[in-house]
Amino acid sequence: NLDFIVGLENMGNSCYLNCIIQCLLGTHELTKIFLNNSYEKHINLNSKLGSKGVLAKNFARLVNTMYNHALTAGETATTRQAGASSTSSILSRKKSTKVIPVRPQQFRVAVGSVNSLFKDCSQQDCQEFCQFLLDGLHEDLNQNGGNPPLKELSKEAEEVREKLSLRIASSIEWERFLTTDFSVILDLFQGQYASRLTCKVCETTSTTYQPFSVLSIPIPHDKSKTACNIIDCFNEFTKIENLEVDEQWSCPHCKKKQPSTKKLTITRLPKNLIIHLKRFDNRLNKNNNLINYPFNLDLTEFWANDFDGRLPTGVTNELPTRGQIPPFNYKLYGVACHFGSLYGGHYTAYVDKGLGKGWYYFDDTNFRTIKNPNEPITSNAYVLFYKRIYGGV
Repeated sequence: NLDFIVGLENMGNSCYLNCIIQCLLGTHELTKIFLNNSYEKHINLNSKLGSKGVLAKNFARLVNTMYNHALTAGETATTRQAGASSTSSILSRKKSTKVIPVRPQQFRVAVGSVNSLFKDCSQQDCQEFCQFLLDGLHEDLNQNGGNPPLKELSKEAEEVREKLSLRIASSIEWERFLTTDFSVILDLFQGQYASRLTCKVCETTSTTYQPFSVLSIPIPHDKSKTACNIIDCFNEFTKIENLEVDEQWSCPHCKKKQPSTKKLTITRLPKNLIIHLKRFDNRLNKNNNLINYPFNLDLTEFWANDFDGRLPTGVTNELPTRGQIPPFNYKLYGVACHFGSLYGGHYTAYVDKGLGKGWYYFDDTNFRTIKNPNEPITSNAYVLFYKRIYGGV
């Protein structure tokens, strides 16, 4: 049973950690490899950026502890139910089946030993912790983490790459990326987007490809509205941005700074998409507006689909698709919520525990079923967890 339910103790402002753990454990594929210990065969002690397995092993220990706490409570309930023959024994059973919360102290110490930012009891940003944890687990399990870094493309190779469609160029870049980064974490969570600069004078372009495990999207600034749709956020993320005078691009063709534009395009959508709603501006002021996000989300329109049939020399149409075949439909399974400010806030989580149990609300040690079907759609949403669904399921 991968949908186990157990609370986590707050060890002094550790709610940012608790909410992310609850949401990530809604990812069955992730939970399974740490419960059955299959992750152990993937630990790469030669991974240059890894923790030699410290993070992965302590995460596995935490997941197994949470599972065993929930399992023990379930077995106790089953045993008492089988032996109950009176009203008093039934009442006694109900009082004794509460799941004892887990204190993730050892895991937190391990996290602090890898990253000093999370070492003390200060308040932290949950999306930053989510990013750190996924990156850390990836590096521990990175099968290619000991390989030499990628060589920069030559000027000639870059020029050839710029003439290709984003669909083909991004696929080639992903294959290059996999030569130094390859893990089950990457397979489950990592996507990619393209950032293209265009000179307004000569139309020369320069495109870079960025992998991500947490996609941060902006909230449109419209003071007349108190709510917007998540599609509006994706439109804001992918819109063409005019670079200001002090941000002008040094065009390699014009040999000087020129008026230019910047555009982001999603070139790879992952199996599990984690979306960070950028509620805080540069001055750490928070936008508390409701962002309407659906339980079922179609992002096909934002995926680069510009292949024009042209392939570079030496590349055939057998270039691996690696799951990048539309449509891209997603189902919500976790919501990390934030209350207050970054300096004095609190984090909680909603997690879908499957058809038999439904959605649960987690607030550190406390948890409960949701009060109404739409409760997980909230103005306090900060990080959203979606899993890709196939075949219209």
